[in-house]
Formats: sequence, structure tokens, C-alpha cells
Amino acid sequence: MVVRDNRIGLVLLAWALYQIVNGFMTPYIDNFAHLGGFMGGVLVALLIKSPLIQKYKQS
Repeated sequence: MVVRDNRIGLVLLAWALYQIVNGFMTPYIDNFAHLGGFMGGVLVALLIKSPLIQKYKQS
């Protein structure tokens, strides 16, 4: 299960990087809004208590 979760995370990271690079190449996209949303999402993810994360911490 851990390998699958790592692959999903890697795919999501590659997709996010692609979107940010694409945003810098398109003048009509507000990249600061995207980066702010990303940082907000990271903050919320760190604050919530996910059962999946708790399972990995116990192992």
C-alpha cells in the first residue's frame, strides 16, 4: 500500500509542477493565486488528522 501511495503522490507532484510551469507561460493566469491555494492546501493537510496518515505513524 505504501508504494501505491508514493506513486500517487509523485504523479500529483508532477501534475502540479506542470500546471505551475504552464501558468508562467500563459500571461492570463494568476500564479500567485495558484501558489496561495497550494500553500493553503498544504497547511490544511498538516492540520487535519487523516486516518491514513495516523495508520502510517503507528506502523
